[in-house]
Amino acid sequence: MSLNLLDLLKGQIGSQVIKQASGFLGESESSTQSAMDGILPSLLGGLMSNASSKSGAGALFDLLGSGGHDGGIMSKLPGLLAGGDATSGFVKQGGGLLDSLFGNKVGGLVSMISSLSGLKSGSASSLLSMAAPIVMGMLGKQKSALGINNASGLASLLMSQKDHIKDALPAGFSNAMGIGSLDSITGAAQKEFGSLLAPISNVGKKTTETVSRAAGATVGTGKKVVAGAADVATDAAATGGSLLKWLLPLLAALLIGGYLLSKLGCSNPAGDMANKVTKTTTGVGGAVVDKTAGAAGAVVDKTKDAVAAGGDAVAGGLNKIKLAGGKTIDFVKGSFGDKFASYVVGSDKSVGKVFTFDNVNFATGSANLAQNPNPELDNLAAVLAAYPSVHVRLEGHTDSKGNAGSNLRLSQQRADAVKAYLLNKGVKADRLASKGFGHTKPVAKNDTEEGRAKNRRTDAVVTKK
Repeated sequence: MSLNLLDLLKGQIGSQVIKQASGFLGESESSTQSAMDGILPSLLGGLMSNASSKSGAGALFDLLGSGGHDGGIMSKLPGLLAGGDATSGFVKQGGGLLDSLFGNKVGGLVSMISSLSGLKSGSASSLLSMAAPIVMGMLGKQKSALGINNASGLASLLMSQKDHIKDALPAGFSNAMGIGSLDSITGAAQKEFGSLLAPISNVGKKTTETVSRAAGATVGTGKKVVAGAADVATDAAATGGSLLKWLLPLLAALLIGGYLLSKLGCSNPAGDMANKVTKTTTGVGGAVVDKTAGAAGAVVDKTKDAVAAGGDAVAGGLNKIKLAGGKTIDFVKGSFGDKFASYVVGSDKSVGKVFTFDNVNFATGSANLAQNPNPELDNLAAVLAAYPSVHVRLEGHTDSKGNAGSNLRLSQQRADAVKAYLLNKGVKADRLASKGFGHTKPVAKNDTEEGRAKNRRTDAVVTKK
């Protein structure tokens, strides 16, 4: 499995981090997100350049060890970005780190990010300073996870990121940093390190990372399910208007009921109703849909496993599918999992089949999965594991509201987030592709909220069987 540092970073820097950063900077969340989308690959590209020489890789290796960059910063981000002296100190510390890493190249990088996102120059500089310790923390964490104990190993790790970074790197990066292309950087590293630059392509279980929202609460089992449902309802009520005064209590009751049913061992009578409630909320607005869809999906997946034992009234709602290797999964009839698994198990050899996820949803305006862990993606990973010849392209789509360029970036980020989730479940990278289409492939008209909700989707397209 190919390790993707950029995806791991995106998974840690969620909507709450962007919201806090934008509040501190006095900039819009969309501009801050756009800037961060350019900052992360730029910083990784700059570190690649540094590590392309033995002296640069050695200095970076030493800095990771001496600077305490072990990934612990991820859990501290909410406090560091809360404003006041804590955030000012964090920005100052990050600025010093940037100077030590890139010296006089920082100014060019600031100008590029400011131009890319529309942030004021000072805001772009501060956001860069916030991002630098986060990137170094992730790099240090992976260095430890991989057992990298020398500069050449660190160089190998960074050079292995070339393709991931190249796809996301902003135009003008090479000019801003005063360096060549990523291809020339990796070529220089190969010449410098020779046989010491071992490829890092299959890092095994030890390096898997769970991509999760930086500020997202864990929604697990027991009381955490109920607490997670309450949090979602509270967030949605803040933006949903008076209609939600009756709608959200209904949703909350459904979620809690689903939890109680799961405790009693009769799981999915609430599943179809949960999906209907999700669809009902579509008319309230995109923000509510994004938040409630993940919660309703949690009920569907949480309660489905024991329906067969719950009585004849609900037993007809499941389809038991036996996979190669003997594993059996119960899918709700007509669901994404049912359709996808039935096709994979069946004799149809045609490719290009498109399957739209039911319960893969994201926080509004971000690429953070609303439900993580996500049972629908877990089941997809299990199906792909049982049929290793199947290849899939994950496709992200948005509605037509907002800026077309921003929509395209968001759709790509969401497709990448789903890909990253499956990679972390052990699906090999060469079996997965991701592509964002923005609003260019609608399945419904964008002149109604119902149509826009249908267009905001993620698809799995079978490219090889």
